[in-house]
Amino acid sequence: MSRTLILFVIALALVGCGNDAAVTNNADGAKNIDSVTFDKPTEEKIGSISMKSLCEKAGIKPYPGSDVATGDSYKRGDGGYKDDVKFTTEDSVDKVAAHFKEQGLDTKVLSTEASSMGPTKAGANVIVSMIRSGKETQVTIKSVHYDKPAGK
Repeated sequence: MSRTLILFVIALALVGCGNDAAVTNNADGAKNIDSVTFDKPTEEKIGSISMKSLCEKAGIKPYPGSDVATGDSYKRGDGGYKDDVKFTTEDSVDKVAAHFKEQGLDTKVLSTEASSMGPTKAGANVIVSMIRSGKETQVTIKSVHYDKPAGK
């Protein structure tokens, strides 16, 4: 049910957020769409954030060994906040993905890549991206929330 709701919301956002595309006609009368742009809230960096603060604010557990990672916090033009922290681990994508799946995030694994996403009980929307590169898994955690900056 939640997977369907997430896909519906994403599809609705894509349809509703598109600006008018530049449409031209070919010599044979067929229409060409030159480009489509999507509205994205502006973001202004307001400071840095630790993994611990991001996880506390988002209501998720940090991945073991990632607690020393730091990242950036942004104020969004839509009134929300975005926190973004990256770290690497020698653990497999499957192991990292399992950690976030256990916390109720919708998780998809495709060989050397995975993603986990969803709302948390703390009211944040979290996206975790995992990519295997050589002997390391690169992990990016993004949390969007609409109350106050994390760590404050």
